[in-house]
Amino acid sequence: MRNIKKLRNKEDGAFSILFVILTLIAVLFVVGYIDMMKQSYVLNEVQGVMDISGVSALQAGVDKEKLRQEEFVYSEDRILSAFYELVYKGINTGDTISYRKLTNVEVTEKPPSVWGLGQTSKARHQLFLDSTMILRIKTSSQFDTITNKEKEYFDSKNNQMMTVTFNGTTGDGETELIVRSVSRLVYR
Repeated sequence: MRNIKKLRNKEDGAFSILFVILTLIAVLFVVGYIDMMKQSYVLNEVQGVMDISGVSALQAGVDKEKLRQEEFVYSEDRILSAFYELVYKGINTGDTISYRKLTNVEVTEKPPSVWGLGQTSKARHQLFLDSTMILRIKTSSQFDTITNKEKEYFDSKNNQMMTVTFNGTTGDGETELIVRSVSRLVYR
């Protein structure tokens, strides 16, 4: 500590250079941390919107009159249109998100089964909505260094891994994120 005080009190400018270098390093750390927090926040918020929209769209697509007669009938078109509407209404492009696009939206019905229901012996109707979205968020160009990315997700319907790939541009100040959501509706 004494050496730093001596260095600071000298008037040959050595402390000024050290101070400038330390300030630049601190600024880089702060900018990197802010970018990481922004990515994490956007990822969590978008996935939440997609999850809630998926369950709502699945419920909107089931014919409730037929369900009262114990027939499980749904409209895939109604599910998809409700999902697109809810997602695009819920995710606003503002200062942070510059681009959003749903790339893979799939509705699947699983025949009545006990799959994923825990300790039950009665088979239930299950309806799934699997969706993937690509986002571009504004970040600093110093940390935008990934050109393309492959993200692997587990597909529980097929019990295997699936890969989602996208190509980005480095140094443009926009970071690409992949968000996947799987929503399930079980009728008892």
